[in-house]
Amino acid sequence: MNLYEYFSYKTYLIDLISDTHIKVSALSEMAGCNRSYFSQMINGKVQLTSDHIINLAEGLEFSELEKEYFITLCLLERSSLISTKEILEKKLNILRQKSLVLSKKIKDEGKSFELTDEMKGEYYSSWLYGQINVLTSIEDFQTPESIASKLNININLVKKILNRLRDMRLVIKKEKNYIHQAGNLHIPHKSPHNVVNHMNWRMRALQKVQEDDGIHYTAAFSISKKEIPILKSQLLEFIKKQREVIAASGTEEVYCFNCDLFNPS
Repeated sequence: MNLYEYFSYKTYLIDLISDTHIKVSALSEMAGCNRSYFSQMINGKVQLTSDHIINLAEGLEFSELEKEYFITLCLLERSSLISTKEILEKKLNILRQKSLVLSKKIKDEGKSFELTDEMKGEYYSSWLYGQINVLTSIEDFQTPESIASKLNININLVKKILNRLRDMRLVIKKEKNYIHQAGNLHIPHKSPHNVVNHMNWRMRALQKVQEDDGIHYTAAFSISKKEIPILKSQLLEFIKKQREVIAASGTEEVYCFNCDLFNPS
């Protein structure tokens, strides 16, 4: 169900009840009102309050954009002044356009997937976005609870990131599960986000360096100039083979591979 196709929050809720397994009792409890009042709303006799709508938006785990749209629908139906209705209708149109723009700006070219600049700024602000995004490709880690337990972090933070990944069209939500849907994320070599991304994961590697199951290797050495291209070629060939193995593999666990070969002077 595409929320942005609706012009009435009541119609959306009615379709939600008829097209899914969600019951009136569950929605009324989610909204924070009794079932009788919720039924009266469906029959057109009363309106839900703003508090009810916000509770529903939270309970249905809408993205931030969907929440804003849903709440605006409620305000529109509760409004009586024509001038107020016009303002709210304009806002709904803006939100619909924003939803379309978000979809169009994301470039999916088979295996390459590029976010908008605004999205990149958020996605690469922390290693958690990438970690949670990859975890959703594993069946055992497609709920906020399982991810929070896996990473030992606050579940509210996980829900926030999952909903933002949903806004970015990197995951889709099916009932309570968040499922990975995009291909490999692409960052242009000269992008500032590329530097931030490398830094985030290397800092994470330093945090994990004392654990037994990882391999952490650092070596400073002298070498003849003619051998340097050979080392680079070997590393690039290894990375190519590694990507082939990963592409053909299943999804059971998340690992991070960092590799550096550079002149530190």
